[in-house]
Amino acid sequence: MEDDAKRDWQIIADNPGFAPYIDGCKFKKNWNAYECDRDTLSMLVFENDDWDAIDRTLAPIYLK
Repeated sequence: MEDDAKRDWQIIADNPGFAPYIDGCKFKKNWNAYECDRDTLSMLVFENDDWDAIDRTLAPIYLK
């Protein structure tokens, strides 16, 4: 059986200020997302540990 899985494959959201400018990513209209063949993308996660975390949000957050 041949292994056709890509090792460095990722999906990123259709963010018009970011996604179209990433080399190696192609827009997939039916996904409303980009398919990327690269291993240098990461995810940044924020965790709110304050006592009022349920009532307050940290969004939106913009990074440059």
